[in-house]
Amino acid sequence: MTMNSTRNIRVQAGPVMLTLALTTLISGCTLSTDFDGYVFAPGVDAGGTGRDDAGITVDTIPGCTPTTEVCNGLDDNCNGSTDENLGTTTCGMGVCARTIDNCAVGVAQVCTAGTPVAESCNGLDDNCDGSTDENLGSSTCGIGACARTVDNCAAGVAQVCIAGTPVAESCNGLDDNCDGSTDESLGRTTCGVGACVRTIDNCAAGMPQACTPGPAGVESCNGLDDDCNGDTDEALGTTTCGRGVCAVTVKNCEAGVTQVCRPAPPSREICGDALDNDCDGTADRVPLLLLGDNNPTESASLESRFNAAGFATTVVEGGAGDTYQGTPAASSFRAVVIIPGNSYAVDMPNAGQLSIANAYTVQGTGIVMTEWAAYKFRDANHWKTLFPVLRIFERTGADNGIQTYTRTVPHPVTAGLPDTVQIVSPSAHNVGFVVNGGVEIMSRVGNAGRNPAIVVRDDAGKRIVHFGHSAGWSSTGAWTEEDFLRQSMVNAARWAAKCEP
Repeated sequence: MTMNSTRNIRVQAGPVMLTLALTTLISGCTLSTDFDGYVFAPGVDAGGTGRDDAGITVDTIPGCTPTTEVCNGLDDNCNGSTDENLGTTTCGMGVCARTIDNCAVGVAQVCTAGTPVAESCNGLDDNCDGSTDENLGSSTCGIGACARTVDNCAAGVAQVCIAGTPVAESCNGLDDNCDGSTDESLGRTTCGVGACVRTIDNCAAGMPQACTPGPAGVESCNGLDDDCNGDTDEALGTTTCGRGVCAVTVKNCEAGVTQVCRPAPPSREICGDALDNDCDGTADRVPLLLLGDNNPTESASLESRFNAAGFATTVVEGGAGDTYQGTPAASSFRAVVIIPGNSYAVDMPNAGQLSIANAYTVQGTGIVMTEWAAYKFRDANHWKTLFPVLRIFERTGADNGIQTYTRTVPHPVTAGLPDTVQIVSPSAHNVGFVVNGGVEIMSRVGNAGRNPAIVVRDDAGKRIVHFGHSAGWSSTGAWTEEDFLRQSMVNAARWAAKCEP
């Protein structure tokens, strides 16, 4: 122990009692009330000098036996020091590390580590686990070839992630321009034509690509250019089907679809147009039944005229009289022409009348009659079946000799003929008037009010023509050689048969 004093310190032995006046500066000592037999007492100013007595009075100094120094506040090894060389203890890691003396003031010490905190970027082991700045993660910035990843902390310093610099995209499997896509916008290339066309990406899987056209095939009807020559469905031919105006020619392939040839629908044969309108393989063969009057010369003349106009005429000589029994059936013909001349006094068999009436009523077969038909209608003994069906001209009498006809109403029966014409051939002409919805289209001059020359009726497509002049009456001559009568009879047959388009 070392002691310095600016005042007197007196040590007196006696009762174990220590009174210490520390007006003295003491260094290097540890004070206690018990110092192994030494008793210290404060100094006393015995002489009145204003200061304590100097020195230390040791009343009793016990003997000292050295032992191993332990932490007990004593100088166990008697070397003048107390609790010395008992060492230190360190505990904890990082910022939690602590080091203490194993003994302090005679008391054994326990080392307690500091409290860890969350790790931060500061070069210290904040969480006291033995590692520094650990688990502070990393940061990634940029995409594609510009992507960068850095530790968030390096050498105790926070780091900033800086992306790389983008460059132009190229075919290398990388995102060179750093936009999130790889090898994009490098374009496509197309080569070949038709079915051989191929289009490829200029870059695939990071490798530049070469375009190769597909192989050419055989052309077929599929809307494609199979043979890759720039044409589609070419040279596949055509097909023709049907006859007459029904004939149709189609391409075997149209818009990629195989075509089926279907003939156009037939129509009624048009007389004299040189076309096969009904598509039966023959042009202008409209069936016509001519019921003659036992005057073969007149019937043959009319037959020739009708056939030249496009009809296929069947003649039943004497049919206007007593020979027509309904065979062939009137319904097989488009029109029936009846020229009762020198057979005016003979009645047609009822079977023939029924055939004509039914053909007209049911299917609209046209009827053309001449002068003596009105006579038969008038006579109660003739044409009783035809009377209510075909009567449009009421006969009151007859005239002979040259007659003058004048057009009153334009009509197809008189188309192309003069408005006024003189009939020279001697013949008989009806005198009478129009009945049952008939329309007078030509009249005779004279005999005012009773002058019809040609009367027609069109009842919903069922057509009748009644001429006022007589037909092949043997005593009247060849009236069919008159231009007007010849052409008007042909026109009448065509109109009654509905030969117009």
